[in-house]
Amino acid sequence: MRYYYLKNQLLSFLIILPTLFLSSCDSNYKSKCVRGKETAKKDFRQGVYKQPYSKGLFLRDTEFQSYLIKFAKENYGIEVYESTSEYDERKECYEQEMSELLNKKFHFKNITNIAWDNYLCEFPQKNNLPNFYCDNVTIDSLASFASGVDGLFEYLNKNLVYPKHSLDKNIEGRVFVSFIVEANGNISNIEIIRGVSNEIDSVVVDVISKMPTWKPAIYKGKKVNSKYIIPIKFAIDREDK
Repeated sequence: MRYYYLKNQLLSFLIILPTLFLSSCDSNYKSKCVRGKETAKKDFRQGVYKQPYSKGLFLRDTEFQSYLIKFAKENYGIEVYESTSEYDERKECYEQEMSELLNKKFHFKNITNIAWDNYLCEFPQKNNLPNFYCDNVTIDSLASFASGVDGLFEYLNKNLVYPKHSLDKNIEGRVFVSFIVEANGNISNIEIIRGVSNEIDSVVVDVISKMPTWKPAIYKGKKVNSKYIIPIKFAIDREDK
């Protein structure tokens, strides 16, 4: 009888032990997230605002990177920093909580999107180009890539390939390409406003023509056609050559 009793007690212990272990792991998992959110709330109360940007956003265009950092700090007091691909529960929860707090305060979720719209307003003047944005005050909201600015840069970085001849000849520069985002989100009327070379310009037109459907501009609550312009920089990485 004693052996039978001890055997049953041992089995009960072995069953309970994994359960306790899993509960402990679950508790630790949640505590990382809780600590991340608490840190975000503490920073926010102290006026420390932070938001990440995607590293892929600036593979080709460091000018916008500099603009974003300056714009976010000067206009909203937000410190933007490079987001890493390495997963960390505490970091993820911190960024999620901070994003929600900033959204309540400033009424936007991502400072990158706000900075990009303003960048599109300002760079035509600096480059003696027609201004399609700031002058068009009647538009309720600009057309946008379906997955936002991060998605737009990710698409361009993934699909734009430096033409071999231009690469060999060290041809660099910034291409200004315009196009119409139609009310249904399709892209049409692609035009190189200022190019670099026929080879590079052709690559840009091809990639723009294959873009997925956009979110169209809104005017008085209705979807409308609108003109959009993107500056795309081609710069050779000397370290890779």
